[in-house]
Amino acid sequence: MSVTGADKPARGVSARTLATREKLYAAATKLIGERAVEQVSVDEIAAAAGVAKGTVYYNFHSKDALIAALIDDRVSLLVASMKDAARADDPHLAVRAMTESVLSFIEANTAFAQLLATELWRSRSTWHDQLAAMREELLAIAEALIERTPTLRRLHPDLPARVAAAGMWSTTFVIALDWRVYTPERPRAEVLETVMLILGASD
Repeated sequence: MSVTGADKPARGVSARTLATREKLYAAATKLIGERAVEQVSVDEIAAAAGVAKGTVYYNFHSKDALIAALIDDRVSLLVASMKDAARADDPHLAVRAMTESVLSFIEANTAFAQLLATELWRSRSTWHDQLAAMREELLAIAEALIERTPTLRRLHPDLPARVAAAGMWSTTFVIALDWRVYTPERPRAEVLETVMLILGASD
């Protein structure tokens, strides 16, 4: 499965429109990864994407709407990838596969992950409600997996599964982002083993 969104199908939308939106997503993500979202203008996004400013408004009406669509697009890929990984019959293999799916996503979408890190825990974010719903969906996947993984439940038997899921997600996300920003030369497999060890799910 693609983790960039470039080949994501959409009903009723032409291939040309999808390609234009993907260019805008990529441009916005790159710029926002370098600066705070408030410091990035529509003009800059259009220039970076190689399109006219009017093209941004034609597709998204505003910068906020563009970012909202970007969040939906990228998070839908992450959710689908995590769900696929969590379906493994062996829960321990599912934990490993799901963790690797998050690492792979952040490796391919580092600038977007930086946007999430900035906005996800900011209570007055323009996209707070959207991100809160996204968080609930991600935690639900992790919670269901924790419930059927004896090793993880034994570590903290009295801890509510939802709290454990939040810890699992936050740990994986922060380690992955730290890896991409500060030590990108490390192999993903090595980072995976680090996360699994911290989660108490290593072999």
